[in-house]
Amino acid sequence: MTKTKLQIMREKADMTIEQLAMNALMIQAVELNRYYNSLENFECSVANTVELLEKREINGMRNVENSNWIYIAQTLGCSVEDLVEE
Repeated sequence: MTKTKLQIMREKADMTIEQLAMNALMIQAVELNRYYNSLENFECSVANTVELLEKREINGMRNVENSNWIYIAQTLGCSVEDLVEE
């Protein structure tokens, strides 16, 4: 199976999907001045982000309309365009 750009960049950064999700959510929280009112809410957000990342690692990224991709790209040290499959 061919690896997607997202998977390649994540592995290059030496992160698990869970680590990528948590780091991206923390960057988002700081930049948007958004804070989670409980650990349970943060864990739910991480789980949702992990699910999204798993799907994109299988199918590749073709649509980057979701503005949250910028935080994932920041975490990986690249641009959103670097993650898009051609």
